[in-house]
Amino acid sequence: MTVSKTKINAQTNPLNKIELIALILFSAMMFFFVSQIFYHAHKNKNMQANEQNLVKDIHKSDKNLIEEIVIEQHVSQDSGEIEIEPVTELVNEIFSDTELVKLENQKTIERYCETVGDKLGSVNVQDCKDAKLKLSGTVSNQARPLTYRDFVTQTTEESKQEKTRIMLVGGIHGDEFSGVSIAFKWLNKLAKAYSAESTLNHYHWRVIPILNPDGLLLPDGQSKRMNANGVDLNRNFPTEDWDEFAHQYWINKRGKDPRRYPGEAGGSEIETQWIVEQINEFNPHAVISIHAPYGIVDSDGPIEPPKKLGPLQLKILGTYPGSMGRYVGVQKNIPMLTVELKRAGTMPSQKNIDLIWTDIQNWIDKKVLKNESVAAMQSIRHEDEDTIIDKKAGD
Repeated sequence: MTVSKTKINAQTNPLNKIELIALILFSAMMFFFVSQIFYHAHKNKNMQANEQNLVKDIHKSDKNLIEEIVIEQHVSQDSGEIEIEPVTELVNEIFSDTELVKLENQKTIERYCETVGDKLGSVNVQDCKDAKLKLSGTVSNQARPLTYRDFVTQTTEESKQEKTRIMLVGGIHGDEFSGVSIAFKWLNKLAKAYSAESTLNHYHWRVIPILNPDGLLLPDGQSKRMNANGVDLNRNFPTEDWDEFAHQYWINKRGKDPRRYPGEAGGSEIETQWIVEQINEFNPHAVISIHAPYGIVDSDGPIEPPKKLGPLQLKILGTYPGSMGRYVGVQKNIPMLTVELKRAGTMPSQKNIDLIWTDIQNWIDKKVLKNESVAAMQSIRHEDEDTIIDKKAGD
């Protein structure tokens, strides 16, 4: 009887069988590892592409949300562990610093507009967003942004200097809602006019709709004239006579009225410091400040004022230590109009809004653009010219 040689070898030499099994197992393991390398390389490539596409789609999200998305996609399903540092690096690779800043600024403006829209009946959230306000980089005492919008048809520095620069300021007092609302109305008028490339080409406007957001953007019934520190910003400008007269005037003429507290020092408040910087940097040919509820036009500075703005008639009220009128019109000798609307809580009719705006533009065209000076208007109006109409608001 003949026995197979192979069978004999397998029986008599068991090590050959073990070696064969080991070789098979080794080959299988190598194949698995190599396939895993290719699989993960392909998977990571697809994941990175998907992450980048996903991030591009979420253009309204901020960095924290993006990080959460990326982290979620990087958590191991088996262990639940994640290395945070590579995720941060990936986020930074996907988003440049400039893009992140733009997203963060956009979210800040959106939150700002939501609070403004919730507060003002005449300005909704979309009106505020349409205004396309810019963040100045400075915030109020309670970390609310101080915003502005420039309107100029040419962007070179030389062309800007050639234009007549007009600054429009609203919301110095937080309880004068109509002054803020009409600032937004005129801001949007300017936006439409400049988009249509109208005759405003000669001008560079800077609009600051809310100088005192902390006083304005409080819960219903709590808005106040002063800022978060209880300071009347219209008594806090660093006029040359502030140290000598500001507190003296507040005590003797105003009986320490807390609504008109001038602060601990001239220019002590963040908001005042910022608007002073704006005035010095922008160097306006004229400033227009909006208040309520006197129902008049006041004027300071070297240029003849208009006799009226729509239904508002000219009436010189005088300036005060630390007031914007004294700082801008008297000390810096810049023409300044103070538009005193008739009511603080109610807007003028649309007809009167348009008439006031038209008369402002006519005054700028005839007096500011031509720089016609009237020497009589350069006289300083002292604090003893006491013509206050309503001690609860205005000025």
